[in-house]
This record gives sequence, structure tokens and C-alpha cells, in this order.
Amino acid sequence: MLEKAIAGTDQSWSPREVADWAECWDAICADDIKRKVENPHNGPPPTGYVRLNQGCNAWDRAELLTQLTGDKAAVLSCPEKPIDLTKAFARQLDDNKPLLVGARQKNHDREALPHNLVPAHAYEVVAIRDDKIVLHNPWNRDHPEPMSPEEFSANMRPFYTTLI
Repeated sequence: MLEKAIAGTDQSWSPREVADWAECWDAICADDIKRKVENPHNGPPPTGYVRLNQGCNAWDRAELLTQLTGDKAAVLSCPEKPIDLTKAFARQLDDNKPLLVGARQKNHDREALPHNLVPAHAYEVVAIRDDKIVLHNPWNRDHPEPMSPEEFSANMRPFYTTLI
């Protein structure tokens, strides 16, 4: 039900949000052409589940966290130093605040991301264990293997979403 609600959020978008998504979609299509993706995205910007399957960014996740909880969400940059990254995440987890992150996209069609990561997919940081970052897949299966802060920085997008 939650996925259905998230997929339907574009039905309530303002004209500005529709235009922003169209602009993002144009950039995705241009990037596909630049990277010579075998099956490039094309056509009008998708909506509903098709849009949801394109992945989301940290700001989309912030909007959804706000809608789901009624609290304000923020998009923050991941600290560059490994120790600062694990400390920032541990602080949020200690405060019982969700930490949502996104995996990077593939560099080419045949690339497999390490740690069982799904490209351009959202995950929740659920723990820092033995100096490794533990992620949860919202599909509740195929969870990534724990990774060091350096591996996290190399394979995840540089922003995280949390409540403030």
C-alpha cells in the first residue's frame, strides 16, 4: 500500500513539480545517450510506478519522509572523512532517526555493483557495526553486505535523508 501511495504522489504535483521532473527526465535521457546505454530512456517523463522504477533522489526521499511522518526532513551531505561519516550516522541512529541513502548508478550496462547493491536504489542505514555501515533493502530481501565507510562513499550517492 505504501508503494502504491508513493507511486501516486505525482498525481498531486504542482505545475512546478511536473516541470522539475520533466527537466530531470531530460537530463537522464541525455546522460543515457552520453554513456551509450544499450536501452536508453526516451519519450515523455514517466509517471506512477514507471516513474518510481526510475529511482529517486535524496530530495524525493525527504518529501516522502515528511509526508509519512509529518516531521521536517533534511537532505545532508555525507561527510568525506570515514570517521566523520560513521559518527554522523551513529548520531542519527542513536536519536532513532531514519537514514535513507541511494546507491549510485552503474557506469556501464554490464557493471555489477559490489555488496549486492541494486543500482540507483534506495536503502535505509540501520546500524554501524564493527566500523561497517549496515544497510536494509526496503524489499526486505537481498540486503547489501555491510561495507566500510570508504566502500560506502565509493558506491553510494553523496547525500542522505533524515528527519530534523
